[in-house]
Amino acid sequence: MTPGAAAAAEAFTERRMALGLTQSDIIRRVPISLRAVSYFECRARWPKPATRALLEQAVEWPPGHLTRLAEDAA
Repeated sequence: MTPGAAAAAEAFTERRMALGLTQSDIIRRVPISLRAVSYFECRARWPKPATRALLEQAVEWPPGHLTRLAEDAA
């Protein structure tokens, strides 16, 4: 994962926690696997566009926000 993507993953984790959500809460909010959330948060894998959209939706971010965070941090 690139440094920008890692920064976006960190921001996502911080946002999830600020909302008081667990990873299990995320998968109850949107149709995504716990593995996908975990891999992203531990910086093992940058998600595909459709998965990023679900992650953004789960934490109430606008579409494309994760990509913008990654680009801004690069």
